[in-house]
Amino acid sequence: MRYIDFIFPRYNPTWAETKYLLVHSLQDVLDLNLYDFNDHRKNSLLSTASFPFSKLLEDATQEGVTSQLLKDGKERGELRYDVNYFPIIEPEEGKEDIINSCA
Repeated sequence: MRYIDFIFPRYNPTWAETKYLLVHSLQDVLDLNLYDFNDHRKNSLLSTASFPFSKLLEDATQEGVTSQLLKDGKERGELRYDVNYFPIIEPEEGKEDIINSCA
């Protein structure tokens, strides 16, 4: 789990940050939780955006991904981000095709 710094109130906040995650399986899903920061009470979850890592099998670079942010079934905005896959381990015998398709 990774956290990024909160942004002071803005209607369209922008995070120009890069995070590196160790992914054990491309069958996993990346869940991005967006919280409303509050000084006086518990931060509240605004929405969750999900990105299935299996999309990286098609193309190891996913740029301009847009996820709709919903709360109580209503659209509350969108989250735009990029995802890149950089395999760092040697393939196991018989699994070369999967890793080569991402390169």
